[in-house]
Amino acid sequence: MSQQPTGTLGKYQIIREIARSNDIVYEAYDPLMNRRVALKEMLLAAGSTPQQREDRIRRFLREARAAGTLSHPNIMTVYEAGEADGRFYIAMEFLEGRTLRNELDLRGFLAPSEAVRIAEAVLDALQYAHERGVIHRDIKPENIQLLPDGRVKLTDFGIARLTFEPNLTLDGQVFGTPSYMSPEQVVGRELDLRTDLFSLGVVLYEMLSGQKPFQGDSVVAIAYAISNQEPAQPPQIPLGLWAVVRRALDKSPALRYGSAAEMAAALRQAMLDPVNPQPSAPWVFGAVAPPPAPIQPPPPPPAPGTAGPILAPYNPYQPSGAAPPPVPVYYPPPPRQPLLKPETKAFLAKLALTLVLMGTLLALILATVSALGNLMDRWRAERAESQRLRAFEQARRTASLDERIERGEQFAQNLDNPVLQAEARRRLAWDIRAKALEQIQMGRWAEAEASLTLAQERAPDEPRFDADRGWLYFERAARAATPEEQASFLLESGRRYRDALHRSNDPQLRQECEQRMAQAAGQLTALALMLRQDRDRMLRMLYDARSIAPPGSDVRQEIDLRLQALGR
Repeated sequence: MSQQPTGTLGKYQIIREIARSNDIVYEAYDPLMNRRVALKEMLLAAGSTPQQREDRIRRFLREARAAGTLSHPNIMTVYEAGEADGRFYIAMEFLEGRTLRNELDLRGFLAPSEAVRIAEAVLDALQYAHERGVIHRDIKPENIQLLPDGRVKLTDFGIARLTFEPNLTLDGQVFGTPSYMSPEQVVGRELDLRTDLFSLGVVLYEMLSGQKPFQGDSVVAIAYAISNQEPAQPPQIPLGLWAVVRRALDKSPALRYGSAAEMAAALRQAMLDPVNPQPSAPWVFGAVAPPPAPIQPPPPPPAPGTAGPILAPYNPYQPSGAAPPPVPVYYPPPPRQPLLKPETKAFLAKLALTLVLMGTLLALILATVSALGNLMDRWRAERAESQRLRAFEQARRTASLDERIERGEQFAQNLDNPVLQAEARRRLAWDIRAKALEQIQMGRWAEAEASLTLAQERAPDEPRFDADRGWLYFERAARAATPEEQASFLLESGRRYRDALHRSNDPQLRQECEQRMAQAAGQLTALALMLRQDRDRMLRMLYDARSIAPPGSDVRQEIDLRLQALGR
């Protein structure tokens, strides 16, 4: 049959798909009744045999009968079941809100009062269903719907057991969700209403603590925990509620509550008296509690040398004077054999260690090869740029000064190696200096100064360019029109030579700078002596000359003597 959703299914108009597992659930519209519905369509696995198909249809229709016979405020209403074009469907009440699973995923766990309220609503639904011969068999948070107005609805009777019809489940078959199955459901035994109470006990435990009572990393481990382990008491569950949960989770069905109404009464009593619960007898909220039984005196101690009476074990759930219920004998399954032998584990450990070492060695080899490749690439690049620099040096020997400057600027910008780029710029700076010296000799002072500035930018650590500036201002002083301009250029010349002297380690350049400083200071002193009538201007020039005269030089001593003669 076709399993692809269409625009309609029977009389229902499909709006959207809202869930998919063993079946598909749609949100649909019933035009005849003018209402939204939840429409469940039966799915068949590909390649199903005719027998499997018939069995699947019988189970699907049994679900419709199981839920369709129930009309209760806490049970989702089933409107009808039908078939259209070979597609079987069930139309149900459309429920707003969210599931209890969504609520637990969001909040972790619930307050005791809220958890008990939800559990009581589910127990009311189960009591109603059990009285009509329907056992749900799949109680879990996913099948408990919380409506926006606070109501609680029990949903999905897909694997329900109808006690008034023949059982479709063969002995040994297991249906349900592993974490919420009862011990008898795990081993595939005959079930009664008390399996639903066990599953609800698991749900109540999870609502109160935020975790499942029986856990494991596989279905087998969970099934073993359900059959053999006792759940731990979480600290946030009150003592009275813990007694109710513990009895609902008893391994033996005979020791659990006898009905959903009895468990609901125990929950209400636990909320009224959380320290001393009275879960033994059914109780209705508002009824008058029976008077307590009189306390019987303890039996006399046995006579010396005689055996005392054999006392039955204490059972808090057994009414006074009633015969103890038969306790089924439980034989735990034999321990599982380990999946791996010790020899296999040792081999796997050695293999894992070998793989780790080989992986580490391979990573080191790859890293070394990558580093060597990077070094080779850098060496090739530097070698190529060095060859380009040598070729450029050969070409610049035959080129004019202007061509060398123009090509050198472009060549330096195209180099990637910072060392070679600095060398190219240094050679370019000396070419620019040569151009500046030609401009000085031609008296083109502004162009010469601009060229020296550009050269110093290309090689800022070269002190020779400061000395060249000193020569530039010395030559300008020789061609100055007025004594004031001549004195200003001589002072600037001395300062430039002084800067070059302080930055240079070359003895020859240092000696040249000292001589030029002394020469500029001497000429500035001569200009000062020519202004004897203007004492202030003369003193100012003498002090300027002293600032550029080399310490210990003859010019410096002469200037000091003249200042002393002038009372300075």
